[in-house]
Amino acid sequence: MAIITSLLLHPEKQSKLLVTKLSAETTIESLKAHFAQHGEIERCHVSMGPTGNCTGIGIITYASQESCEAAARAGPCMLHGQEVHPRQAVYAVANWKKIEKFPKPFEVMREQIGNVVIPSKYFQNK
Repeated sequence: MAIITSLLLHPEKQSKLLVTKLSAETTIESLKAHFAQHGEIERCHVSMGPTGNCTGIGIITYASQESCEAAARAGPCMLHGQEVHPRQAVYAVANWKKIEKFPKPFEVMREQIGNVVIPSKYFQNK
């Protein structure tokens, strides 16, 4: 096992929006159309499961950090009849340390660190 000992934030890469609690019907096109009101979208990813349905997570890359911040400030909204939660993704480089046992539960550590985005083989690019 390993824990994060330090994080180096990348302020120039803060234009990504993490959207959670998406419904199974969500597509790249519907996610892009819904969040385009906040600014120009460069890329949009939707996490897809083996059946081809959305697994509940999407990532939007805006052309500017200001657009991303505006979308995150807008807070929860409705998409396909379900409340979705947009948050600005934080990009960081982590230094890891090998340990035998976690000193704290994972959920507590996640609250201290914030959103960590890990690309999945199920992400669909467009």
